[in-house]
Amino acid sequence: HFKLYIVCFEENYRNYLPMANIFRQLKSFDFDQRRFTVEQLVDFSVEILLESNASYSKHLLKYFVEDVRLLYNDIPYHNFRHAFDVLQATHSLIELTGVNNSKILNPLDIFSLQLAALCHDLGHNGISNLGYRTLHASIGHKCPTGGVSTNEFKHFEKFRILFERHCFQGKIFSNTEEINKIRLINNVKFMIFFTDIEPEMSGTS
Repeated sequence: HFKLYIVCFEENYRNYLPMANIFRQLKSFDFDQRRFTVEQLVDFSVEILLESNASYSKHLLKYFVEDVRLLYNDIPYHNFRHAFDVLQATHSLIELTGVNNSKILNPLDIFSLQLAALCHDLGHNGISNLGYRTLHASIGHKCPTGGVSTNEFKHFEKFRILFERHCFQGKIFSNTEEINKIRLINNVKFMIFFTDIEPEMSGTS
């Protein structure tokens, strides 16, 4: 029995060490997500989000991230792997700048920032904002999003609907205070809208 215990301990120890290394690497710009499956990236996303707000249930948070993954289309670039890349880079920047250990951002703001990073391209179908403007012009329609670029408007709407679905009883955000729900959704809205780089490139912001 003692020998069996030692064998099991050594096996678990070998499994633990690589995971510990991976979690350290998640805070580095050298992390290469191409080494991992999409399913593993879902788990890594959960770990990153939990680090900024450990009060959430891990298994409910995983259900949420799985739903996020399903909302990403299987297209060459704006897919779930890209979303994870942005989340992981954001996580690295937070660690590098130390804002998580300062009074600049509170845990809810950091959690919002990371949610926006993960969800910033929800439902992207590969068509650019320029492509949408050209399409609307060709059929004589005005942009229906009130001045907000079409893609960013659609991505936030996808997030808002998903967020509201996960506010029901038994879901991840069901026990979040109403004032924090409002702040979170407003934070994510601002950050997703801010991912439209065209105003910055054209000199208008």
